[in-house]
Amino acid sequence: MGAEEAAMEQEKLSCNNPRTVPITEAQFLSWKRQKDAEASAKRDETARKRAEDIALGAVQMNGRDLWIGATDNEVLAKNKGSEDKVLAKNKCINAFKAVATLWLILYLESSLATMRLMK
Repeated sequence: MGAEEAAMEQEKLSCNNPRTVPITEAQFLSWKRQKDAEASAKRDETARKRAEDIALGAVQMNGRDLWIGATDNEVLAKNKGSEDKVLAKNKCINAFKAVATLWLILYLESSLATMRLMK
């Protein structure tokens, strides 16, 4: 069987398929770094554009953006022009975080109580 497998491997290597071009590990790593850099740049550009759109009010913030504090106070102040609006938005964000945290605590407590009853 060893000779048979070696012959099959040799046949695969000798096949003149124009679609397969052997590359070295260095070529692959170079391509991979370039691809990752392009993806990172695209992701950063998308995030920057979304932050600008949110600051201008063109796009609404989602709950995740509110929770992680994706608002940039300087951008909001620059684009909105009023510190009062920034403070009001921060109060709203903090209130949302407090309500979400309270809801999460109550949900976890009720889940624990249910699990205790199931035992």
